[in-house]
Amino acid sequence: MRSAEQSVTAHPMGRPLDGRESHSVRTMWSSRPMRRAKTRGTGFLLLGLLVLVWILTDHLSGSNHLVAWPRFADVWQSLLKFGSSNKFATVLEPSLSRLWIGFAIAALTGVLLGLLMGISHAIYNLLEPLTEVLRPMPGAAVIPAAILLLGLGDSMKIAVIAFSCTFPVLVSTYSGVRAV
Repeated sequence: MRSAEQSVTAHPMGRPLDGRESHSVRTMWSSRPMRRAKTRGTGFLLLGLLVLVWILTDHLSGSNHLVAWPRFADVWQSLLKFGSSNKFATVLEPSLSRLWIGFAIAALTGVLLGLLMGISHAIYNLLEPLTEVLRPMPGAAVIPAAILLLGLGDSMKIAVIAFSCTFPVLVSTYSGVRAV
């Protein structure tokens, strides 16, 4: 039996504390950052093992080329050479600019429509069926229609990015407005 002085308080992980333990006494792996580090360490270990298998299969096959992929050393050297050159930035810049423009359009559209749908029941009832029809549609499914309507230029790519990003922003904004 517990005495009146021994109160049971809730532990942050949901377990009750009795009079013998305190919040500060924990095992090394019970804290959230340590568990996260352990999980990520396992992922990095898997990546290291895959690279090791890659190197070993290349090394063991020798000049017979029994495997159908390039040598790890060649790929690593090409990656370092490409990453250190100015070519990397010039290749990446157009894609990143399309990504930012598409997301900006999606953020503006999603926040505006989410606010309107969250504030007004009439606008919610008007837009909700259309939202529920378009929201589950993957961005890749929109690409053929976007090509037909917009061609193969940047406008098509930006439109597909904007379409794909609009609905998560819209739903999050709507949920936030309704929760307030």
